[in-house]
Amino acid sequence: MDRRKTTTTVAAKEITILVGDVVNYPDTGPSLQDRHAHVIVGIVENRLVSVPICSWFDECDKTSVIEVGEVPWKIVKHRSYIEYASATSRQREEVYDLVRNDPKLKVKCPSLPFLKKVKDGLLTSPDLPKWACLIFRPAVMRRTGRILPVIPSKED
Repeated sequence: MDRRKTTTTVAAKEITILVGDVVNYPDTGPSLQDRHAHVIVGIVENRLVSVPICSWFDECDKTSVIEVGEVPWKIVKHRSYIEYASATSRQREEVYDLVRNDPKLKVKCPSLPFLKKVKDGLLTSPDLPKWACLIFRPAVMRRTGRILPVIPSKED
């Protein structure tokens, strides 16, 4: 399992973020005030690509459903799923600033089987945005020619 990493040193303290780590981005929850857990699924140039873990509901994307107890940390308190439709990318330094200011926002990858499940979903979810398909589904890139994806910023 490829766990590419990005590292930066700030004030003599090294911060490392690996693919599979979870960052609790503030102001991304349902009320736009709480934190939402996002799994880092890719590092592209100076951006970290992530997908959120959301509460399960009947019409959600069933590609990667997460049951309580499937991961060894308390972020998942009830049945949840990976919301591929809300894949996002953030500047690497923005994520480091968040983690530097509040180290509790970052959680190490819960398990390699969990990461495999999330990454497998990148290949099969019908809801993955087109820009993310170009990154995570190389067969699409081979069929359409080598298209370098334009990764949207948080503001897009």
